[in-house]
Amino acid sequence: MKIKTTLNRLTPEQAEELAKHENLGLLGVLLYKLGRKPIATTVLKVNKFYYPYYVAGAVLTFKRAAKLPSRQMVGMAVMEGAFGVVQDMRGKPDMLEKDVPAGQVVACKYDREKAELQIGKFLANKGYRKYRSIPQVDFREMDVIYKPHYACLCQKGKKKFYRIIDAEIRERNYMLDIKYKELTFMDEEPGEGSAALAEPQADNQPGGTVRGE
Repeated sequence: MKIKTTLNRLTPEQAEELAKHENLGLLGVLLYKLGRKPIATTVLKVNKFYYPYYVAGAVLTFKRAAKLPSRQMVGMAVMEGAFGVVQDMRGKPDMLEKDVPAGQVVACKYDREKAELQIGKFLANKGYRKYRSIPQVDFREMDVIYKPHYACLCQKGKKKFYRIIDAEIRERNYMLDIKYKELTFMDEEPGEGSAALAEPQADNQPGGTVRGE
């Protein structure tokens, strides 16, 4: 399937190195100084997938009393497509169109109408905080853009878990570390995602399915 995607700035090997990295914290640093080295994280498998975001631009109009001219401001926001979290956005990222297998593409759980509702509320609240007036929100653009990620199936001792690396900004996606097994991909029926991506088992064969190349 053809999608609009942001740029991939990581190789699988680089993603693997990021997934191995441990934030020891103060206790971990202390133990390390005492000669007790932490258990190393091993990466068993690295696969690419594409995660959806709604990117929206809108004009906010604030009516004023006494025949004063209306105020306007431009707002941009991005909403991730699987769980509906909305954030500010400044400018569009670099993008390209790409053909990728449906099994690598995470399905949106929000259609355009629901996305406009979520983002509209976010922008209206932002406008209210600035002008203390509820604005009319008129969308001028709304696109679905996919961001490449790497799903790294890791093992530390007997425990297996996923670490998800954002391949555009080259950082861990801590939310998807936790939520990855809840995702549904475009080649699955709704509701299959959680079963297909069950918690990895502590044996020699990874449980669940890690999608991608």
